[in-house]
Amino acid sequence: MAQLTDYEQKSLQRLGETIMEGKWSNEGMVEAVKLLFDFLNPIPLQDYANKEGITYPGALKRNVHTELLGRRFFLDNY
Repeated sequence: MAQLTDYEQKSLQRLGETIMEGKWSNEGMVEAVKLLFDFLNPIPLQDYANKEGITYPGALKRNVHTELLGRRFFLDNY
């Protein structure tokens, strides 16, 4: 995991606390995940490799991917 700022760590801690306190419904959490996915714009790594004209192992070597929900993604949010 990348190094997080103090603000990011505290924000994630507070979010986790409010979820554990039952302040978030499933619907609210799903909307939060959708919002994050809109910002991250994750592309499955195989789709990224195809788009770039490289192999899947070649995409892995670029070290620009992350794993979400057990799948590897390229984050196209730059």
